[in-house]
Amino acid sequence: MAVNRRAAFDDASPKSHRYPRPPGTGKSQTIANLIAGLISQGKRVLFVAEKRAALEVVYKRLSQVGLGHLILDLHGGDVKRKTFTSA
Repeated sequence: MAVNRRAAFDDASPKSHRYPRPPGTGKSQTIANLIAGLISQGKRVLFVAEKRAALEVVYKRLSQVGLGHLILDLHGGDVKRKTFTSA
């Protein structure tokens, strides 16, 4: 699994990156680590997931290490344009 994580970090570019893996392979932790690493470099990250549960898991992991305040959740119908533009 360490090889997969290293590959994810090595492939992180200013453009985009997909990380498709089967369930139970540590995707959420790897993605959270990748996001935290990019944030520590002063970069912005857009994380998109097909399922709300995936977003919540990554948010929870980032919050546990004190990065939750940097996350803007745009999933769902309760997000108002004014809230987004002021963030």
